[in-house]
Amino acid sequence: SFGNRYWAEAGVGYKIYFVPGPAVDSLDALLAEGGAGQFDFVFIDADKRNMEAYYERALKLVRRGGVIAVDNTLWDGKVADPSVHDEATKAIRGFNATVIDDGRVSLSLVPIGDGLTLLRKRGRGVKKRRRPAALWGGGPSRSLPAAPVEQGQTRPNAEFW
Repeated sequence: SFGNRYWAEAGVGYKIYFVPGPAVDSLDALLAEGGAGQFDFVFIDADKRNMEAYYERALKLVRRGGVIAVDNTLWDGKVADPSVHDEATKAIRGFNATVIDDGRVSLSLVPIGDGLTLLRKRGRGVKKRRRPAALWGGGPSRSLPAAPVEQGQTRPNAEFW
């Protein structure tokens, strides 16, 4: 009954399958019931320690071309702050590192709110994605010269994943 009334008012109630309870258990139950490849969209906004577990299960549930949306992937900028070491931030960094190198999906990080990562499930036979050096801290960009750094200053940490 979480949002049933609002979904019905919007005319989309028949399209939404809300499953209350512990997320890992609910996702495992959906898979056990034959839900693999049966979903167009999965939205993940839950405890951060289990993000990778939710992602792996969601990846099994969505069809090829389906989308997984993961909320809070910038975590109020904390993932980019090397001085932040709380468990939630470390879990989000781990999740981000996992999905950036996952060739099973195409990824887009939308910098709105706390960050929204959109992952589109690819088809079979995909290769591991190559990271662009300028975005992911793999070295200086070949097309842009590195900006000079004054003595005593440090460069921003581009490797925030």
